[in-house]
Amino acid sequence: MGYSVKILDLVQAEPVVRGSVDSASEVSSKPKFEVKITPLPLLSNAVKELSVAKVDVLEVKASITKVEGKGTADGSIAAGKAMRVVGTKLKVGAEGDGIYFAPTTEQGSANADRSTWTAVKTLDMLNNMPSELLFTVPALLPSGEYVLVVETRFISAAHSRKEPLTAVSEPFAVTGLDV
Repeated sequence: MGYSVKILDLVQAEPVVRGSVDSASEVSSKPKFEVKITPLPLLSNAVKELSVAKVDVLEVKASITKVEGKGTADGSIAAGKAMRVVGTKLKVGAEGDGIYFAPTTEQGSANADRSTWTAVKTLDMLNNMPSELLFTVPALLPSGEYVLVVETRFISAAHSRKEPLTAVSEPFAVTGLDV
């Protein structure tokens, strides 16, 4: 039939043709070429002695790495102007998802009183991607120091997480309309 090749004394590989050939000039089905891999005793014995010492579960996190204003000469963040957010797992779209401007505490973290947070309206979203959000800053947002909070359960159009992923930015200043 064909020729086989031993690879590092671990496996034997050989080309095979799947399909039928009626004669030298006629083929009844289009043949497919494949490579058949057969483990050799060295690999088979090594696999038998494998064991699991530790199982680590990768924690899925959302993160915000950059916030910047758009539509202002100096790139500052201003009420009523566009804002770009860069990070991971940021796309919103499931029920209960949201993007919020949270006033900061003296320690620079988000105020725990959610009634002080200002939500970004879905209609103000210009770009909604896992690694980038682009939206209009709420026009009535007062001047101050804020963190951006993104809460998302989004996985795909058909699936969402039971518990939200939360990403919080570093504090930044917003120039509001009260200036």
